Amino acid sequence: MTGKPQIALAMKNVLIVGLLGCIAAANLSAQKLAVENVRFQQRKDSKVIVAYDLIGDPKKKYTVFLSLYIPETKKWLRLAGKTVTGDVGKSIRPGRGKRIGWDLLTDVTDGLHGENFVFAVDAYLQRETKKWPLIISGLAAAGGGTALLLLSGGSSTPQRTPPDLPGPPDLPGTN
Repeated sequence: MTGKPQIALAMKNVLIVGLLGCIAAANLSAQKLAVENVRFQQRKDSKVIVAYDLIGDPKKKYTVFLSLYIPETKKWLRLAGKTVTGDVGKSIRPGRGKRIGWDLLTDVTDGLHGENFVFAVDAYLQRETKKWPLIISGLAAAGGGTALLLLSGGSSTPQRTPPDLPGPPDLPGTN
């Protein structure tokens, strides 16, 4: 009777991985982007190496995230920061044999207990920042400053004129 819960758990894990694969395939096919052949290995020093292939436009850069599903807590843990290195983060180019290293014991000091952990590699097309608006803004600021300097008669110190305000009221008893 102990075999049935294990089979049910295994089927549940296959269902979760299959469902995630379908969602990812539907989302990524619209972007002509795919993460394939994800596999992982834990080394003796407790560092986990996740390998994957990033399929996409070679002229584009992508942002890559690594996440871990922990069945015991039924939660996803996004892995980032100093403990995650390699082909992860911003400015990742497509290619085969990409590698991410994760220092497991730094993030999870007691280690991971259990089985059926799932690593997910997510990739998104990185937005290209346009430099022209920044250059134009800088030129406009410099041009505005020059125009102000020229219109003020060439003086770098602003000329102050007294405001047209009424004088203070008379003090009581001084009339």
